[in-house]
Amino acid sequence: MDITEEEYVTINDNIIDENKQLTSDEIKILFKDVFKHNHWYTKNIYKLGGEILLKTHKNKNFSEILESINDMANKYKGIGPLSIYDIANSIARYYNLKCKEIYIIADSNSKKKGPYNAIIKLNLKQKMRFKRKIGRINGQQLKLYTIDFDEFNNIDNKFKSKQFNKIYKYIRELDGDRCETFLCKWFKRNKLNEYVS
Repeated sequence: MDITEEEYVTINDNIIDENKQLTSDEIKILFKDVFKHNHWYTKNIYKLGGEILLKTHKNKNFSEILESINDMANKYKGIGPLSIYDIANSIARYYNLKCKEIYIIADSNSKKKGPYNAIIKLNLKQKMRFKRKIGRINGQQLKLYTIDFDEFNNIDNKFKSKQFNKIYKYIRELDGDRCETFLCKWFKRNKLNEYVS
């Protein structure tokens, strides 16, 4: 199954009490993407997760949830921008919220950033808009950008393939997280991993 089609825990599943602090089992279920991306600082993910009271995020949009998690994560070593994004996304998904934009994290070590390099490869870098600084890696805050769904209507035909056209399904659904995941997988799958500047 493509990760972009995975099922996630939502409020409809009725397995997490949103009025209480998250338990370690609930953290493991809710933040499964975080654990996929961050194998080194799992203790700190559990500590941060234990501070989260879901209901405080119930009426927020994705950007507000991201801001809140970023503020909470600052005191924990090893919880960087991708973990912050994944935690915020897990909370948004829990409340059936979608990112209304595609979020892209830019890092000086861009070799590791599939979505960022995909945007560059697609000649869309100039279309990204700076949103805010997020997280810390080696003491440095990274830049978080957004890109509108409409920008993908203008990509070069050489990138348009049956495989790439899957992104338009997520664009029609206005699902920025699935678009971001798709870009990451597309970049890696097509062996475009050479550094692009």
